[in-house]
Amino acid sequence: MNTKFIAIIGAIAVILAAAGLMLSSKRDQKKQTVDAVRQISTREAFFPGLSSKLEDVAKIELIGPKEKVTVEKKDSQWTVAESDGYAAREDSISNLLNDFGNVKKLEAKTSTASLYSRIGVEDSPAEDSESKTIKLYGKGGAEFAALIVGKDDYTSAEEGQGPNKFVRKPGDKQSWLAAGNIRAYVTKANWVKSDFLDIPATRIQSTEILHKDGERVLIAKADEKLPVYELKTKPEGREVKDPGSIAEGSRVLSGLRFDDVKKRATLNLNDADSSATATIRTFDGLVFKAAVHHSGDKDYVALDVSADDAAIAAANDARKAKYEADKAVAAAQTPAPTPAPVEGQPAPTAAPSPTPVPEPTLIEADKIRKEAEELNAKLSPWAFAVPAYYRDRLMRRNEYFLKELKPEGEAATPPSPGESKGLPNLEGMDIQQLMQQQGMK
Repeated sequence: MNTKFIAIIGAIAVILAAAGLMLSSKRDQKKQTVDAVRQISTREAFFPGLSSKLEDVAKIELIGPKEKVTVEKKDSQWTVAESDGYAAREDSISNLLNDFGNVKKLEAKTSTASLYSRIGVEDSPAEDSESKTIKLYGKGGAEFAALIVGKDDYTSAEEGQGPNKFVRKPGDKQSWLAAGNIRAYVTKANWVKSDFLDIPATRIQSTEILHKDGERVLIAKADEKLPVYELKTKPEGREVKDPGSIAEGSRVLSGLRFDDVKKRATLNLNDADSSATATIRTFDGLVFKAAVHHSGDKDYVALDVSADDAAIAAANDARKAKYEADKAVAAAQTPAPTPAPVEGQPAPTAAPSPTPVPEPTLIEADKIRKEAEELNAKLSPWAFAVPAYYRDRLMRRNEYFLKELKPEGEAATPPSPGESKGLPNLEGMDIQQLMQQQGMK
């Protein structure tokens, strides 16, 4: 057996040994991960038996350094107390309760009060602290779970999992590193159901804005099949700068979300004191009145909804009249007689019959009235603090949609060198006259 052959056998043995070590290492890593997961699943729960009691939770308090949020169930509806009892987000509540029921102890941490702030579990947090206290109450008002939630810890988290948390029970000295993320947000924006209205732009017939100084802005289109809206209050002699911008009048009720919400009675709003009032009408008879108010550092919109029976009747009459007119046109289109057959040639094709006119789709007045009642019950008690862009849509002035006026007396801008000065009027002119006018021989 020569030296070269021995060297080859040795190299193969080394490679196989290395592969075996790698396979063993991967197997060990997988086993460690599985063991870690099993270990976490068998660790002590912070609140043994809480998972089975979560349906009995009737109130949640979240207390942070700067803000407090109270979510409570009233008549089977979750509401936010700091927003005057407005509807809460069910998904946020479900997430928090699920997290609370599954939080488990990973490792004991400090029990020294002076060190609590390092991991965010102090009792009286500073304004910049990440500490927040969560309390759960039962239907009778008794507190049955409370936890101070501190900083995130990513170093101990499993790969692909969210961060673990430093936590401590109020009144206990011992703090802990807990397994699992706890989605505890102490801001109203995370708890109120902020999407409050979504009327498709295709339903909007007109938007009329009245300002306190008397200016009126009207954007409308006569028929829902027309492609564009018109500025009906365009002053004589002025031009619209961008027809597309007028279409924003059809989007004033689409995808609306608020920043904050209060009861109208709480803010003591009076429509007479509003900055502007917008009336938005749909093609099928809904009428929205939106009053814009400024209170504190926020802009609020108060909405009232009704059904316009006269508009519904007029729309139905117009649809019936169009149907009768279309039927008359179809009836007048008598098909031409079919030519007589000619021997040896294919049979002639009969002229097509007129296309039947479909029955008109009429607006169901009762359905619209019911929709108006439901929307009004949902919206009218409240004032919605809206973003600046939405406030501006409800306060547009005619000038916003118009081209700028040139100062009076300003001469037209002369053409630049090389710029076309315009073509001559060629009507009634022969080629000889054209050559003479242009100085050509």
